[in-house]
Amino acid sequence: MSSALPRRRTAATAVLAATLVAIAPAIASADEHAIPGTAGASTLSDSPEPARPAFYEPPAQIPSTPGTIIRTQKADNVLDPLDSSSLTFDARRVMYSSKDREGNSIAVTGVMVSPKTPWIGPG
Repeated sequence: MSSALPRRRTAATAVLAATLVAIAPAIASADEHAIPGTAGASTLSDSPEPARPAFYEPPAQIPSTPGTIIRTQKADNVLDPLDSSSLTFDARRVMYSSKDREGNSIAVTGVMVSPKTPWIGPG
């Protein structure tokens, strides 16, 4: 076996360690509630965050009961850019309440896809 493989592992480990040392102060000083991608949070690279559709902006007051629907919207072309499958299923964006790891109410989003035809299988 060549000794090149252990040298590559050592080099990769050194690069990983240097990267972690470089970004650790930024991670440690970040407000845990100012998550990149959330409204008003700064990005890790300090580049401006692009505008997002209004649907994804959470309300000022988030319902405390997990699973409470905040809003829904038809998700046009979400899975099919030509919208040829709209005859077979309905896709909707949904925002609903959830909890973070500390028990704080948060808004989360997803896509719900439901068929337009009734189930014909057993059960």
